[in-house]
Amino acid sequence: MVERFLTFGSGGSGREDLLQLPAGRAWLSRFTIGRGQAYLFASGLKKEDSNLPEHPFFVPLLLKMAFTSAVPSRMFYAVGRDQFLEAGNVSLTGDQSLRLVAENFQAIPEYSRGAGMPRLYVADQIRDAGFYDLMKGDSLLSVIAFNNLSSESDMRYSSEKDIKEVMGDQKFSFFDTGSDSLPDAGVATAGGREFWKLCLFLSLLFLAAEILIIKYFNKFQRIKA
Repeated sequence: MVERFLTFGSGGSGREDLLQLPAGRAWLSRFTIGRGQAYLFASGLKKEDSNLPEHPFFVPLLLKMAFTSAVPSRMFYAVGRDQFLEAGNVSLTGDQSLRLVAENFQAIPEYSRGAGMPRLYVADQIRDAGFYDLMKGDSLLSVIAFNNLSSESDMRYSSEKDIKEVMGDQKFSFFDTGSDSLPDAGVATAGGREFWKLCLFLSLLFLAAEILIIKYFNKFQRIKA
């Protein structure tokens, strides 16, 4: 229940009315500012303004606002393709600079800020896949991952002749999944022996032994008592 509220001005760039009062008056609006978001209530959180803090809707509303305001970061960048990196909430002053550091490697990206979003320009400095620490002085800001381009993966398969040349005199077998039966292939690999029969026999043998032990052990305990 809303007791007192303010009236917002109509329109506005980047504004979205999420909740409205009767007569179409905005009660909760969201504003996009750069890469962030701002939420504006038409009522305060005091009891004389509304019962929002005591309503079951209040906590889920705050959680939803937090989740939708989070800026997703990229999981990885591609070596040789991505030359601009998202720097997040990073600001530099004076002669400060950022560094990308890995094992036996260090690069200084060019820092720029446009449309409220800091970016790093690495050009072709990153040539190996791996994890790189983004450092500001001695402080670790984030870890950035680089992967090789998927187009570099060779999806061609070696022929049976090529594999035989590589393996030499080593013992191995080829199975055609289209024509060979998997059980027959397993028997052939085991030298013609079918181990499932032996496993079944041993299972029954141990089960019978367990029954006999339990039966006569309990009988022995009763006689002893």
